[in-house]
Amino acid sequence: MYAAKIATSLGLFLGLATATVNIGKDSAGDTVAWISGQSECQNVFVGPSDQNPCGTRFTLNNGFTYFLSGCGGAGLSLFNNDNSFNSNCQFSLQNLQCGVQEQWSCF
Repeated sequence: MYAAKIATSLGLFLGLATATVNIGKDSAGDTVAWISGQSECQNVFVGPSDQNPCGTRFTLNNGFTYFLSGCGGAGLSLFNNDNSFNSNCQFSLQNLQCGVQEQWSCF
């Protein structure tokens, strides 16, 4: 428990987010993102259905800004706004509330 608090504090100190970020589609087919454990109904718009979401910066309600890389390639990755690597994303297809379909989970 103590180690987890230190890791979280260190992540905040360094300006890194330790949250799991979910990526998916809303009922219109647009790409959306939200923090795992929070309601997918409170998602943020990443990009329209007819555009590649990679490289588009989006800010979640934890105050951190991210972008995706690797669309159409071997694997999707999440990067922080300062271009530092955050995490690899794992495919995770789930139909959720509010017409949202989770497609990727980045942790």
